[in-house]
Amino acid sequence: MSAGRAAAVAYEGSHIIGCADDWEVSGATDPMTRPKLGPWLRDERGPYDGLVAAAVDRLGRNVVDCLNTGCKMRDEGKLLVTYGHDGPWYLDDQVDENRFTMEAWGAQMEWNCEPSNAGTATPLSRRGQPDDPKASPRTDSNSSGS
Repeated sequence: MSAGRAAAVAYEGSHIIGCADDWEVSGATDPMTRPKLGPWLRDERGPYDGLVAAAVDRLGRNVVDCLNTGCKMRDEGKLLVTYGHDGPWYLDDQVDENRFTMEAWGAQMEWNCEPSNAGTATPLSRRGQPDDPKASPRTDSNSSGS
């Protein structure tokens, strides 16, 4: 267990009943489908009172995954604790929800800027396509009009 998680658990006066170390899985993987964390989130491992993580970015590497996990904990009345945050996250509180979202956004921005993730998404443009009413006329550089 990381020192961050141990400190967060000690702060809450809780104890660990299971551990889901998915270090070999990309943080970009949906938490619900991770081999070790997913079964807990899908309620396949029995009852638990909350989730503790070393940081928000260990919950996910994009805003959607982090918020889905955080809101699941909130909606089920479970604690969500990360090291570096004073106490559990209260995502029904606007200040905590905004801070949690900013940390999730920071994780997403950091992941998007990693060289290994460059080119993982390719933007597409429909400009110039015949069925696009906003398209500018297509020009073919190979045709000279003669």
